[in-house]
Amino acid sequence: MNTLLLVTDQPFWRRENGSQQRSWALLQFLKSQGFRATCFYMVPLTDSDILATRELGLQIVAFDPNGSWFAKRVQRIANMFGRRRRKAKRPASQAAGVSKSPPATLQTYRWPAAPAQFQKLVARLHPDLVLCNYVIWGNLLEAFPSGQRPFLAVVDTQDVLHQRQQSFSRYGADHWIEITRDEEAQTLGLFDLILAAQADEAKTLRAMVPEVDVVQVGHDHDRHARPDVIDPPRRLPDAPVRIGMIGSGNAANRDGLRWFIDEVWNNGLSAQNVELLVAGSLSSEMDGPTDSGAPQVRCLGVVQPLDAFYDQVDVVINPIRFGSGIKIKTIEAFRFGKPLVVHPHSTQGLSEAAKEAVLVADTAAEFSAACQRLVDSAAMRREMSQRMLQFDRTELSAKSVYSDLVAWLREHDLCLASGRPA
Repeated sequence: MNTLLLVTDQPFWRRENGSQQRSWALLQFLKSQGFRATCFYMVPLTDSDILATRELGLQIVAFDPNGSWFAKRVQRIANMFGRRRRKAKRPASQAAGVSKSPPATLQTYRWPAAPAQFQKLVARLHPDLVLCNYVIWGNLLEAFPSGQRPFLAVVDTQDVLHQRQQSFSRYGADHWIEITRDEEAQTLGLFDLILAAQADEAKTLRAMVPEVDVVQVGHDHDRHARPDVIDPPRRLPDAPVRIGMIGSGNAANRDGLRWFIDEVWNNGLSAQNVELLVAGSLSSEMDGPTDSGAPQVRCLGVVQPLDAFYDQVDVVINPIRFGSGIKIKTIEAFRFGKPLVVHPHSTQGLSEAAKEAVLVADTAAEFSAACQRLVDSAAMRREMSQRMLQFDRTELSAKSVYSDLVAWLREHDLCLASGRPA
């Protein structure tokens, strides 16, 4: 059995947002390929997280800050990640008397005590593979002289960060890290393998760091509760059609939801026999239980498991207009067989054939018309559901998503004999 050391500051076991969902799925896949995993967790664990990780059987080694400076650094990072977000319609930058913390940089994550603890952990565990969640932890690899690392190092980029920052800036939104192309490329050059979330980003990363292997790894959900047939709860004939959006409270999601409510929902769709259900931490970003002033808008908060949200909705929307990476909400709609109306930006990572299985709408008028078609036709909703489930079983399956990673693991003798995705 091979040994994996995962370096992260993300509580991926919660599976509350797309990043956490992706990290959880990737870890489960690597365990299915014969890896025994330990997590080097870089920020303090809450009491509930300690209990959760124990119940899940996760091996966690927490970083020991050994200094009061760490508490201030963690607080700064917590603020940047929005763990104390204010509930407001307008951007925080417009709120009177509010000063914004500067964004993080790669230097923010250079913690004096971390390299030595990383070295000791490597000496104790003898990992075959070190997997860093995001490029921010690449500095730990510098603890080992070039060419003398006793492990192979992999980074799951999840996003090309400098491009994501630029995308946020074009929409006037704050990004959690300030990073240039050269800074990102230099740190990526420390790794042996780069995981790209989708094909366009894989191409970009290969151009940035031609000397490092790059493979595309999309997203595959936990399949234990996967619906093989569509059997939604029985609804009354006159029950409203429920449109749903789920997501974290990041700037791209807030912008997408606000655009949908202002430009689509409030311009005629709300007058139909329709409800809008908003779930995830995104719903806490709304001012109240309705936000738009319409009683048909309901905020559900964080819903676990995901099935509990998708069982309630008839149609899913993903109106996200900027950002990078692969859009987990889009992949989730395929997994649960829910008809999807999506902005073109949020089809990143999908094949052309898969895009034809959903309704892609660029303008508010197109988005409204697409939603209206699905509201009016239960037959259309059923037909779209079947097509989406079929794509989920084929090109979005674990075998497809992880095939390039499996090939790389085989090449480096880090796979089970079968080497087949679960």
